[in-house]
Amino acid sequence: MGAELRISEAALAAARSDLAGAAGAMSESDVSPPTDRVASASGIGGEVAEYVRLCATARSALSEAATTGCALIDELAEGGEGLDRRLASALHTGAAESRS
Repeated sequence: MGAELRISEAALAAARSDLAGAAGAMSESDVSPPTDRVASASGIGGEVAEYVRLCATARSALSEAATTGCALIDELAEGGEGLDRRLASALHTGAAESRS
């Protein structure tokens, strides 16, 4: 028998909340890097400017990844609810059906 992965609805909700918060924080703090090169005695101004630019790119990528994670969790949650509804409608007898 293969390994099983079980994730509770509470864990999914917490993960979605954390990802949404991270995406929001990354988006709100997203500022354009300065276009001026940093003057330095050692001549590393270009490298510093490139580092700052790459940090902004990484922040944007993390924000997009967190937003994608939220969307995937939403799809997973909706898929589970849809499956529950389909199973309930397919099974007309059993404990869930009231007996009158």
